Amino acid sequence: MGGMPFCVAISISSVLPCHSHASPLPSSYFEPSVNCGPFRGQETAWQTVEKLLSTAPNTVVSLLDFVTKPTFIVPLILYLSCVPYGYLTACLISCFRITKSTCSAIRLMLAKTCNSNTTRYG
Repeated sequence: MGGMPFCVAISISSVLPCHSHASPLPSSYFEPSVNCGPFRGQETAWQTVEKLLSTAPNTVVSLLDFVTKPTFIVPLILYLSCVPYGYLTACLISCFRITKSTCSAIRLMLAKTCNSNTTRYG
């Protein structure tokens, strides 16, 4: 579960193009099937996305253009790759505190047991 944000970051960076909404994805280099599928009759699968974006409102195109630029993706990937580190650090600190309090409780119980044994036999 700790590595999940990193996997999401890798997925986002591999799916979204890193320059503009008009740049082709690596998967669009393969020619689509001629007889079937949503991309039939087109040279690349990316042409369907370009048609969809040409009919989209300008705000959607601007948002997609911003989200697919390196100025957004690189900090997002860096942030998502730091999240597991912070989570792991918090877990380790929590485990350390629990271990410390458990050791203190055991010492206290041993001290009480030793004191009760010395008063019994002393």
